[in-house]
Amino acid sequence: MRRGAQASLRLSLLIVVATGCSEDGEGGLPNDVVIDSLSSGGLRVSNPATGVWAADRSAGWELIEESRIGRVEGEGPDVFGNVGSVIEGPLGRVWVADTQAAEIRVFERDGTFVRSVGQQGEGPGEFGRLASVHAAPDGTVWADDARLRRWVVFDSAGAHVAVHAGSSNVGGGVRRWTNDGRLLEVSVRFEPGMAMSDAPTIYSVRRLDPEGGLGQPDTIPAPESAEPERVRFVDADGVRRITRVVPLVGNPTIRLGFEGDFWVTDGGERYVIHRLDLERDTLLAVERAYEPVPVPSHVRAEALTELEPPEGMRSSDNDPDRIPANYPGFNTFYPSTDGSLWVRRQVDGGLEALDVFDPDGIYLGQVDFPSDMSGFRINLITEDRIYGVGTDDLDVPAVVVLRIQRQ
Repeated sequence: MRRGAQASLRLSLLIVVATGCSEDGEGGLPNDVVIDSLSSGGLRVSNPATGVWAADRSAGWELIEESRIGRVEGEGPDVFGNVGSVIEGPLGRVWVADTQAAEIRVFERDGTFVRSVGQQGEGPGEFGRLASVHAAPDGTVWADDARLRRWVVFDSAGAHVAVHAGSSNVGGGVRRWTNDGRLLEVSVRFEPGMAMSDAPTIYSVRRLDPEGGLGQPDTIPAPESAEPERVRFVDADGVRRITRVVPLVGNPTIRLGFEGDFWVTDGGERYVIHRLDLERDTLLAVERAYEPVPVPSHVRAEALTELEPPEGMRSSDNDPDRIPANYPGFNTFYPSTDGSLWVRRQVDGGLEALDVFDPDGIYLGQVDFPSDMSGFRINLITEDRIYGVGTDDLDVPAVVVLRIQRQ
């Protein structure tokens, strides 16, 4: 069935569900959800401020901290230098890329240490500069060697099984294995004498061939994206220039999904996220109404310091009014491995929470963090867990596993 026909069928089913709900949301879907068909064959789903869970007190999800791996002092595998990434690897174990130690550490989900994988070097199973780890659909784990510009591949037991050349002339970058076995790579490609701000972003897709080799990259068109709001500073001679992103402003974001797709937002005040296929056609536009959350005065005062010119520099666009009175609709978002969408936003009280949308873009409701996790960096969301990195007051990293408890 063609994509347009699939979208039309899904649209018909969703409209039946939407129009069949009562005013109090009985039936699982609020009747003020508006679903429109797009010219691309995709859907626009406009959600109210309240989600499906609001109509059912027995519904809703909870995040429970299952483990926290990390210590401030001493020696051992749970003392991290710098955590580059965290994934759920084969057998449900937690694979942690410690980029400072140049090794991967494997733990059970309860925090029990299993083994270390790889080390500094240029030989088989070694890293010139370990950047991140990624779980492939075939049960292997791929480590991104940013200096040697290659992939180092391990099996579920941590044994080195293969090495593949990277597709960029710059090591590192954003990578994603899709559920159907495609490797998406995003890199910044420099040319001699090129300024970093002028370097183009390269998106490519690769596949494993039947012999286990990694095929040549096919460049794919990059999604269109607005530039983030920046404040610019120059020195007295107008030679040295630096820029900073204006704080507390919603910034454009592009994320790779697990179905061979892009998730894109233009930032700003609107709560809108688009899901695109690799040809940049819109598959889904997710919208949600929300009540603006005011920025506290002490937070705004701290943000204003970012507009102050460094010593010996000046600016013509550091107007204090560029700092908004309200937080943006959301801070960032994360596609999950199961097709759902999690949106991180500010709530009253200076805390953050997560909005959850099902794979069809229907707003389910809000999930609260188990504690103040403003410094928590989410690396991966699966059907039943969230993996990420938190820091304490001394900026010491710890790997955190949150279990998603469904009611």
